[in-house]
Amino acid sequence: MAVLSIMYGVICLLMAEWVHIRLARTLRQAGAPFELQHLPLFSIMLLSLYAILRLMVLSPSVSLCLKFGIIYSATGSLFLLFLFFIKILHYQTYIFLVNWLRSD
Repeated sequence: MAVLSIMYGVICLLMAEWVHIRLARTLRQAGAPFELQHLPLFSIMLLSLYAILRLMVLSPSVSLCLKFGIIYSATGSLFLLFLFFIKILHYQTYIFLVNWLRSD
């Protein structure tokens, strides 16, 4: 059973990477920010690992690996969103300062 769940985990991660490559290419052509191009990979990984963890009865070591994968993908998603919001905040601050300096 553990071998089967590991195979499902690997298949889900490979599928997430394949979807990520397709989405990143499409988003890059559309001009989306870098952070938003890579957010789907972590989201798909998070959802698939969580589904595997909840739907299958696993050994404690495999369950621990899946939990670390969930923590990794959640942290990656939060970090990318943090970078995106910092970039937006920096851009808006720059616009505010340029308009303020022009008004004088």
